Amino acid sequence: TAAAYGGAVFYYSTNCAELIERGATDADPNCWALFSESSFVNNTAGADGGAVYYESSTDSGLNFTVVAFERNRALGDPPEGVADMWYSLYRDRRPCLEPFGSQSGAWGLGGAVYAALQSYTEVFFNATSWSRNAARVAGGALHLCAHADSG
Repeated sequence: TAAAYGGAVFYYSTNCAELIERGATDADPNCWALFSESSFVNNTAGADGGAVYYESSTDSGLNFTVVAFERNRALGDPPEGVADMWYSLYRDRRPCLEPFGSQSGAWGLGGAVYAALQSYTEVFFNATSWSRNAARVAGGALHLCAHADSG
């Protein structure tokens, strides 16, 4: 359970390729986040991403292979100030909220997975199952938002 984001996993990537160039040894050489042969059951997030909250840079990817999501919830009711702090820092990266109201109170997205992708990030769901996940606002199982450059 998480007070705000990602009940089991909170993943935020800024610039994977640059980290590798600087000598990071704990990053995937292709900058992918891989979840394989995993189960996410009964996770809860106060804001978004009941099981997994993922925000990427332009050089990363997301892959779920043989993964089960069951009974995860994005409550949309984080403790006062907790979700506001993240929102105020990264609101320019969260246009996913705009259809639900531009105010920071539009939480409750992605009952199992909330994924905000930058430009050309790739996402794969292979042999992935979804059962009884719920979100207060949108994306009972998955809320996927792609932020593509418009210029």
